[in-house]
Amino acid sequence: MAEKRSPLDESNSPLKIQFSYALGSFLDDFIITAFSIRVYAFYENEVFLPNVFLATAFIIYGIWNMVNDPLVGYISDRPTRFTKRWGRRFPWFLFTAIPSALVFTIIFSPPVGLDWAIFMWLLIFICLFDFLFSFWNTNWLAAFPVKFRSHFERTRVAGIQTILSQIGLTIGMLVPPLFFTYGNRVSYIWQAIMVTMIGVIIATLILPGMREKQAPSEILFKAIDGSHKSTSYFKTLFFALKQKNFIAYLIAYLGQTVMQVVMLASVPYLIKYVLNAEADTEILVSGALLVGGLVMVPVWIKVSRKHGNRLGYMFGTGLTAALLLFFLFVQDLTQAMIAALLLGMSMSATWSLLYPTFSDVIDEMVVKMKARNEGIFYGFRTFFGRLSIVIQALSFSLIHFVVGFDPEAISQTVLALWGLRIQMTIVPAIFYLAGFICMWKIYDITPAKALLNKAQLTELGL
Repeated sequence: MAEKRSPLDESNSPLKIQFSYALGSFLDDFIITAFSIRVYAFYENEVFLPNVFLATAFIIYGIWNMVNDPLVGYISDRPTRFTKRWGRRFPWFLFTAIPSALVFTIIFSPPVGLDWAIFMWLLIFICLFDFLFSFWNTNWLAAFPVKFRSHFERTRVAGIQTILSQIGLTIGMLVPPLFFTYGNRVSYIWQAIMVTMIGVIIATLILPGMREKQAPSEILFKAIDGSHKSTSYFKTLFFALKQKNFIAYLIAYLGQTVMQVVMLASVPYLIKYVLNAEADTEILVSGALLVGGLVMVPVWIKVSRKHGNRLGYMFGTGLTAALLLFFLFVQDLTQAMIAALLLGMSMSATWSLLYPTFSDVIDEMVVKMKARNEGIFYGFRTFFGRLSIVIQALSFSLIHFVVGFDPEAISQTVLALWGLRIQMTIVPAIFYLAGFICMWKIYDITPAKALLNKAQLTELGL
């Protein structure tokens, strides 16, 4: 049955605006990939910060995330003088996107000296980075369901986002190795500067896509002004925690981000210690992942439009969990590239359906609340995304301790090498399998239910 569209469901945004907005996916995956892959490995293998300091820094970082990300979403929802003038989401993006890219370089410029001083440098600047990143990322995400209303448009924009996301992820892996060499601590500053420069340029190009039209903003601010007074932070928080589709999605999303962060952060260890190759070899593995992902984007979009987002997401999580196990047995670069190609093809499903699926969840929650106070929901999503970095750091620290991995040793033991393989495969596979189970057993937003929620949003004027 053809989808019925109302004036609120139609889009007047040209393709160039949709592309500008979708560049946020490039920026998101580019910066986070460069951050998650390099920070832990840099401080462990180049700075030689003791494992206990690294683990402690990321534990505190995780606690900071628990408070920071949902609170950022809540603050972003509150009407202010400058948001009423410039738009609900645009000013937050404008004031935080470029500074977050600048802090990236500072993270890779630690002082030379005592371990505690390096520890404090790492802790302070990864928390500052997360604070700024959460603000722009939360508001960029929150703009999606308002700017793009119909399922057709959401999947079209999501298709563009998926391609840009995978390009951003791959460049986040590909660019840094061009500017550093293993064992040369100073060279890592140059890769950080290059990441910052690209981040600043892309953030500037996103600005047109983040601008908000005055009329929709006025409608939304009326709804916000009328509901925000009676909707406290904790009331919204408890409401969110009771929504089964929201929780199911967050667990599935955590599985995806853990897979992405842990697997990709393990690539430098695979290349350097398991395959005994040079840093620029990472480019070949990254390229194989990109090709596999891009080839399958049209397929997963077609599956979504015909059968709904849930089914495609289930395929993506389950298949990726199984294909990850191939990396347990790769012995050379060719095998690693084949494994990456297959993994990219399955990962493309969750990349393609990430935003449309969460938009369906947001639609349902806004209908139930009868108000657009959804910034806190995006804050939760951001928290779960950053939680994967904490999981990566803690799992690496624990596994490296148990297997006796020594970054200063000339060669690693057989046990240590198996530990590196396990951290790359078993850890993310477990989380992805949990996501698959949640989407299969708990998540129940069917295409018909999603369409009904859109109709109710139209009736509510939201």
